Amino acid sequence: MSSIPGRGAKLLANRHKKILSPGHEKIIIGAIGMVLEAPNNLEVDMYSPAFPSINTVTAAVPGTCGELVQGFVDGQDFLVTFPIDLFAKAHASSVLSRGVMLRQNSQYEKVARTLEQISTIQSGQVGVDISIESALPREKGFASSSAEMAAAAHAYSLIMGNAILPAQLDLILTSIEPTDGVYYPGICSTDFIRGGLIRRYGAPPPIGVIIVDTGGRIATHGVDRAAMRNNCSAFRAQFQEALSALNDGFLTQDPRLIGRAATLSAEINQHVYAKPFFSKLTRLIGTDGIVGINCAHSGTLLGVMFDESTACPDYIEAKVIDIVGSRHIFGIHRMIGGGVRYELSAANDVTGRTHPRQRVCYA
Repeated sequence: MSSIPGRGAKLLANRHKKILSPGHEKIIIGAIGMVLEAPNNLEVDMYSPAFPSINTVTAAVPGTCGELVQGFVDGQDFLVTFPIDLFAKAHASSVLSRGVMLRQNSQYEKVARTLEQISTIQSGQVGVDISIESALPREKGFASSSAEMAAAAHAYSLIMGNAILPAQLDLILTSIEPTDGVYYPGICSTDFIRGGLIRRYGAPPPIGVIIVDTGGRIATHGVDRAAMRNNCSAFRAQFQEALSALNDGFLTQDPRLIGRAATLSAEINQHVYAKPFFSKLTRLIGTDGIVGINCAHSGTLLGVMFDESTACPDYIEAKVIDIVGSRHIFGIHRMIGGGVRYELSAANDVTGRTHPRQRVCYA
């Protein structure tokens, strides 16, 4: 694998100490996903051995149905994540030879670049064999690359016996391309260009979504960022209304307010990346538990959002099919919290036996 120059590895090397906890016990818990934050006056080496006995691990990161809100306000690029119950998975196992081997290398060039950067910081006495399994289509708005890169980074780190937190991933992933912060727990606002957590919104209320693929493809590197920023500035008041509704929606756990925020952001985006069916779909809002229409702001997706506590998904899907046709329906899914899910097996240091597989959630 050739060396890829970029700020991610250099920044990662300069900032490899992160606030965690004073003891290995809590680092171990953090490595498998149970600790999100720690007291702000405690610091240890981010790459201290955390769980050195892991033999195999599967790390899963959710994809998205576009974003709840995305824009540019006061010089700040941001997006608010919309994780769904579709995942990219990285399967990793330790091998005797050192270094990292990524199977399907040619299909996952961005994953290869991620592993190259992280392996310059983390290394050990074993090698890592990694393969990717993804249910996320490319160039649509499912955050496929972000999920795949994050899953691979977590899987590699655990085999190396290390913990890695979302802030660390930001430095690597945004040095490769604009990145959806879907690896942050819960629903979050992040700077998808430079990296960084802006705001945590917490867990979502019960919201489902009928995903509509309007057709075509939009590659991340082909997005006109200048046009999107100018468009956001032209609709500043509408953006503020969207953010206000979003804040209130999460505070009160009201799907209607969250849907309102998403619809406003999607309406603004129509002036840059117009999607067919959007206007017709918005007429469904307020009927049968439908709360809003969101979009992939630099993709091809629309999402018909509904309150899971009151709506009948199959009935809503039938109404959407009447508008867009069945071939544009990707499926019925639900909003979930972001973060990394793990399935791992670890050898007991004393007996050498392998622990049963377990599932834990970084969320």
